[in-house]
Amino acid sequence: MDIEYFVERITSAAEVTKIYVYGEKYSSTDGSLREASFCVVTPSDPKEVEKKLYLEIDADFPFNLLVYSERRWAFFTSDKTSYAHSISQKGRLIYGEP
Repeated sequence: MDIEYFVERITSAAEVTKIYVYGEKYSSTDGSLREASFCVVTPSDPKEVEKKLYLEIDADFPFNLLVYSERRWAFFTSDKTSYAHSISQKGRLIYGEP
């Protein structure tokens, strides 16, 4: 299971404009992904998208989802003290345009 699996599952389950991955942890023995956090930006209701994604994604390891509406993402990423801004700067964009 890798990052592409999550991109495929997230984009097939919900309408999204961006996906960031941050806080990835890999196995020291085989280099496989062992834990990850994803930030998803959607034009839809973020609470509904989050529920749907947790129900749709079957993973062999712990993962976290943080879902923002496009409007709130734009607002919070403009605030340099926000967690969203930190994700946009330090996370890795794996789907969508910057």
